[in-house]
Amino acid sequence: MQDLVNACLRDGTRMGRLEMINFQIQPVKWRGRRVKLNWSPSDPLDPIVVRPILWELAEINFRWELLSLDSVLYTLQTERALMDSEEEGQRDDWEEYDATTRLDREAAILSSALAYCGGSIVPSQCEELDIGFASQNPSQRQAAICGLFLIMKGWSLSRKSMPNDTRTAGNRMALVVKENRSLSGQELDNTEYLIVLWYVECFATVFNRAPIVPRRRHM
Repeated sequence: MQDLVNACLRDGTRMGRLEMINFQIQPVKWRGRRVKLNWSPSDPLDPIVVRPILWELAEINFRWELLSLDSVLYTLQTERALMDSEEEGQRDDWEEYDATTRLDREAAILSSALAYCGGSIVPSQCEELDIGFASQNPSQRQAAICGLFLIMKGWSLSRKSMPNDTRTAGNRMALVVKENRSLSGQELDNTEYLIVLWYVECFATVFNRAPIVPRRRHM
């Protein structure tokens, strides 16, 4: 394990070296709270520690997987194509996230389309409430779902296309968000189901497994 981790550090041009023996003498902590290692079913880990760890793992994995899937299904644009579309004034709502490089595309996803990510793969350590897709606030949840829809409108999946009912529901949501309005609770749930179902289908088609999706802390 030590050799594997150090090889990854070298490949990623990271400085330093991991010595596994040091882990035996260092206490394990999560955001300042000590985590016991000798837990058992009769003496389980504190849910106050476990829930945010699971939440963060799910959120980080979702963001990584989304970017990985996007790198496969989204075709980077040329500078000329972007300039032509801007001059002709024919840009669709999802085209505002178009980019000529992967770095720019990923920044558009994490900073604009999914603004709740704050431009980062890793959630801020000050996050104490559910955010984005898991938010209890309907407006925040709606914004995240709409962002995912607009990201996927730029994808090209071989032999498959976004279902008409998903595209119709997503376009309506995008219009509602643009006008600073909100869908009703039931319509929001239905639209989320269609959009997330298409995301799951795209992911499963490319990677042959189900994706990891955001979760709420209390679940």
